[in-house]
Amino acid sequence: MKTIISVIGAVLLAGACSVAMAGENKMTASFLTGLSIPVSGLYASNANTTGSRDDGMKASLATAIAVDYQLHESLALGLEVGHDWNHPVKEMPAGQDGDEISLWQVTPYAKYSFQTIGKFTPYGILGLGLYSFHQNARNIGTTEMYAARNLNYLGFNIGGGATYALAKDWEIGLDLRWHHVFSGIQMSDLGNNSSSFISLNNLTPSVKVQYGFSI
Repeated sequence: MKTIISVIGAVLLAGACSVAMAGENKMTASFLTGLSIPVSGLYASNANTTGSRDDGMKASLATAIAVDYQLHESLALGLEVGHDWNHPVKEMPAGQDGDEISLWQVTPYAKYSFQTIGKFTPYGILGLGLYSFHQNARNIGTTEMYAARNLNYLGFNIGGGATYALAKDWEIGLDLRWHHVFSGIQMSDLGNNSSSFISLNNLTPSVKVQYGFSI
């Protein structure tokens, strides 16, 4: 936890110092909405040996807000706060319920904007920070199989996208991000009749609305 806080603090401090030195910097505020789609491993697909049931997780609505400082023409540093609202189990066994996951993300990031092509501006982005999630209890009838839990882990996201200039200071675009959390939810391995904590991988395509301003 101390390492995560230190990383977040260092990135924010660097952004604040650059603003102070430059005097006036361009900023952007963004809102993103899309789908967070589990990919790879038991987390995405956990079919039993007969293939009759999949205990992996479904996609969730994902939203995020972000603000960044434009350090110079191409490079910006910022902070993004995102939320996966509800990842339910694909096929819950008969007589069982629960296990849904919701996920918060607080990630400082660096964004590199490439040369504008007409009204389009492509960019790449890399974020690193805290992923905090809640997993509901899993129940068999009225008996709790394992309790609800709240856990925090280090993770990162990487990807990119492009925005289109709609009007002065306003842009709309598409963003595609891969999120990796180094450890995560508890899941049963149907093939080996065991249970363990596993890493999470989500692919998140989003629509992005962006507003630019100066301070």
